[in-house]
Amino acid sequence: PPWSRERGARPRAGHDAAMDDALQDLLSPEEAAGAFRNEQVSQIMQAYLDENAAPELLPFRGELVAELREQLAGQEEQIAEITEGEGRTVEEVFTASLYQMDIDRVKYALAKYLRVRILKLERVAGLFRADLAPELADAAAELRRKISDEERQFAGELEKLYEAHIDDAVLRHLPEDGPETLRSLGDADICRPPRTDRFVFCRVNETVDGFLAHETAEPATWEEGDVHVAPYAAIKSFVEDGRMSLSAPHFEDPQRPLADAA
Repeated sequence: PPWSRERGARPRAGHDAAMDDALQDLLSPEEAAGAFRNEQVSQIMQAYLDENAAPELLPFRGELVAELREQLAGQEEQIAEITEGEGRTVEEVFTASLYQMDIDRVKYALAKYLRVRILKLERVAGLFRADLAPELADAAAELRRKISDEERQFAGELEKLYEAHIDDAVLRHLPEDGPETLRSLGDADICRPPRTDRFVFCRVNETVDGFLAHETAEPATWEEGDVHVAPYAAIKSFVEDGRMSLSAPHFEDPQRPLADAA
């Protein structure tokens, strides 16, 4: 399938090397050359690493996700034709099973990317409140720009459920002016912006001249392939346009206790 590693790349494990050898034996040279190239899989894996390391939600990679889903659907149809058709050979069934393993691996990478975005979105779902404080309007507009239609629907429905729960469990039991007071006090805490001053590890994908890590730093040139530690805010734009990539997870799972995440 088109999402396997490039030929000649170092295998991740022994069974991967065996799979590559088996596939190359079963395919023609031209088919094998095409079966071991797919930049999109590398991109979705890097998108997950970036999302997992960034303290804020990054712009959704909608085009990449759509292309991968289309490829997955097409490859699964081909596998079904091989495994369900009549007169199939043992070699064809064996090849199909190896392709299915690659499909499952890509599905897992795609699911991890989407899951970490949902976990981060849950933290800022308060920005979808109908009666949002005016000072949070810019943050809400920025968030809506970064997420997909499906994520926007999820966040809106989640906030409605949360509001209904709070109204039923707490607010309806308070005096007449109590609910409005609590809502105004809770806006800043529920919709707290992420800390973009945190330091993150980054790899330079394209040489950057005149880079300023902070206001008092001297302009520097970061060469392609360099690895640096810098405040996320200083490299945010480079991460979003692909000139830098993040590594080393920094995102804190909201299900973890705050004491553990500190």
